[in-house]
Amino acid sequence: SKNESNNLSIKGHGFFGSTNRHEVLPFESIFTKDIKYKTDIKNILAQFRLSFDELDQYCESNEWLCEINRFCLQWTPNQMKQMSEDKQVFLIEEQLNLLRGWIDKTRTFELTYSTTNSSYIIQMDCSVISQDLCNKVERIYTDFGKYLFRYACSNAQLLIKKFQTALQVFDQQPSGIEEFAKYASYLAPHKTELASNQQSIEYFTSLFDTIFMHFGHLRQENENESIDKLMTDTWKLFQKKLSDAADFVAQQTLIIKQRLRDTFEKFLNQAELLYNQSTSGIFLDSTQDPMEMVKQLKKNCIDFMGLEKQLRQYAEWQALLASNSLSPTNEDQIENEDIYNVSQWSIEIDLRKDIWKYVEITSSSIKEWKNTFINKFNIRRAQEKLECWMKIAEDFKEKISEDDPIVLHWIKILQDFHQNLELLKKLLSDAMTTEQWKLLFRANGHEYDPQYNYRIQDLIDLKILQIENQDVFTQIHKQATREQQLKDKLMHMQTWLNELHYRMAKYKPPLKITTVRSRITSSYRQRLSRYRELRSRTPTTRKTPTEIILITESPSEIIEEAYIMINSQEILRLIEDRSLLLYSNEPFHNNIDSRREQFQQYYRLFDNVKEMTQLWFETQNRWIFLKSALVNLNITIDDQTNLKEIYNKFTEIDESFRNFQKLAFQNPSVAGLAKVEMNRIHFKTWLHIFDELIIELDFYLNEQYRSKFGRFYFLSNDDLVNLISSGLDPRFYIPYVRQLFKGIHHIQFHLPEQNIPTTNQTMNSAAIDVYGKLFIR
Repeated sequence: SKNESNNLSIKGHGFFGSTNRHEVLPFESIFTKDIKYKTDIKNILAQFRLSFDELDQYCESNEWLCEINRFCLQWTPNQMKQMSEDKQVFLIEEQLNLLRGWIDKTRTFELTYSTTNSSYIIQMDCSVISQDLCNKVERIYTDFGKYLFRYACSNAQLLIKKFQTALQVFDQQPSGIEEFAKYASYLAPHKTELASNQQSIEYFTSLFDTIFMHFGHLRQENENESIDKLMTDTWKLFQKKLSDAADFVAQQTLIIKQRLRDTFEKFLNQAELLYNQSTSGIFLDSTQDPMEMVKQLKKNCIDFMGLEKQLRQYAEWQALLASNSLSPTNEDQIENEDIYNVSQWSIEIDLRKDIWKYVEITSSSIKEWKNTFINKFNIRRAQEKLECWMKIAEDFKEKISEDDPIVLHWIKILQDFHQNLELLKKLLSDAMTTEQWKLLFRANGHEYDPQYNYRIQDLIDLKILQIENQDVFTQIHKQATREQQLKDKLMHMQTWLNELHYRMAKYKPPLKITTVRSRITSSYRQRLSRYRELRSRTPTTRKTPTEIILITESPSEIIEEAYIMINSQEILRLIEDRSLLLYSNEPFHNNIDSRREQFQQYYRLFDNVKEMTQLWFETQNRWIFLKSALVNLNITIDDQTNLKEIYNKFTEIDESFRNFQKLAFQNPSVAGLAKVEMNRIHFKTWLHIFDELIIELDFYLNEQYRSKFGRFYFLSNDDLVNLISSGLDPRFYIPYVRQLFKGIHHIQFHLPEQNIPTTNQTMNSAAIDVYGKLFIR
């Protein structure tokens, strides 16, 4: 196709066979299925089949070439290393012969092969066998030979160097004990390794023969002396010298052993003598100077360490000689026991030195402590050191002996000072005052000088710290401890009083409440018109037995700031507890004037606090009641004269009472307010006036409360006023409820959720609903 250059184009006359010229068929169908050519094609294929069968037979006859090829593909350098380290010369030689045979067979293999069974001859190229495969086998053969030669040479050089070094030592033949012991110890392993060395020499000799048989050029390339011959000659000389050295050692061993034994016994006797000196005699005498004993024992330790080092060295040499003997003797075991004994002697000498060192340290420390002023003495640190030394002393009793005189002496020193320390600890406590010190000195026949700064040794010399005086000392200290405890309690009580405060809360003015009854009966006719007026203001659409009308104050009225005290009962309980505490401690201190006066001061203060708190509580309740009652009565200018007088009297003292409450809010200290006598006088005055006003308002209590709940007649006016004024703390209701009802044990109060206040303001108990849960006995 001329237009499409990339398309395949076929040129020629065409090939149709017996097919129709106009028929389009694939070339394969025309060629293979055509009748004209089908028979010729079949004959040709049969001839070719004969040729291919002949080629298959030829390949099967040369299948050994596949084994060679697999060997070349699987061969690695690790196989060479493994075969050399197995030390099997036969296997190595067998492998080399196999490789040599493969090289010869592949090198002479024919280059081509042609078939002969058919008229159609097929020729196969076999040059790859003689070229590539033969080269691979030959390369493996050469590398293996070089590796074996390097391996054999390096190991032969190591053996030659080892034998030459040993030959230099064998020629010495020393006469000294130490040199002979080292000589004999050096000889022993070589005698033990003689058989293994013989095997190594034989292996490497055979290996060299095999290598030189296959690779003769390697011997010619080695410029130095033949290494295999040098190895064999050195080995023969080593064997001769080893035999001579063994004979020399056998001849000299008995002589050297005797000299070694004599020297060992000499040093052993010196060590035993030094041990006995260091663990007996003056070193067990507790009257000796500890510092001098420590110096001598240090010198003995250094000398003994030198002897022990020599004995251990001789014992080591003896062990070396014994290892070369065919049969160890009993004397060798005896010397091992001697070395063990020497080790134990060294430990005991060190322990003796350490115990004297501790005695010296303890004695000097206690002496220093005794010369210390008692006001500068650190008891805690001294006690910690004594406890540590006592533990170490107990360890020494286990390591040395429970009956050792030095250990017992040291423990006695510690125990004696520990007893003094226990007494001194009580003496230096804060409870011991000058008076107790005077009593203690007088009990021992001495006068105490407060100006003199005593040392611990002074107290020991004056027999103050003697155990015999412990009963007197204990009695004085016990009294001093009581005084100190009381002093601490009183200081704590004073601190508590200073921190005790009245809790003040802002007073919320009461709401105006008018209670209207459908039927009013009153014995007080002068108030009848007032109640009719109140009833006329009540809506007529709904009348119930009791109906509450809340009338809030007008915005124009000025709300005066006021506070109330809310923890009176808590203050009274706390003061009562502290009073009992004083009463319980007073009998132990009646004989001390200063304490007696201090107790009386607290008694007076507590009485003042109780009196003032109770007066305050009662006055405040009456003030709350009166303020609420006067607001509810809504007194105006047109009211009767007696109600105006009540209102005017209350107004006169209301301002002064509120001013006091405001001052208490600013300075709520209980002790500070109780100490002012005028405060109690004011409360008594206010309480008296409030009581008179309540008497005049008796009609209000009857109509407002008792008429609505008849059981209120069981309560006096004071109790009823207290009950009305206790809206802030419903717990105050309980004693009054018990008067109103029989069998009441306890009441739990709670308020509706909408009436719970969010601030510290009081609530008018008459304006809220209170729910109670009764617990009947």
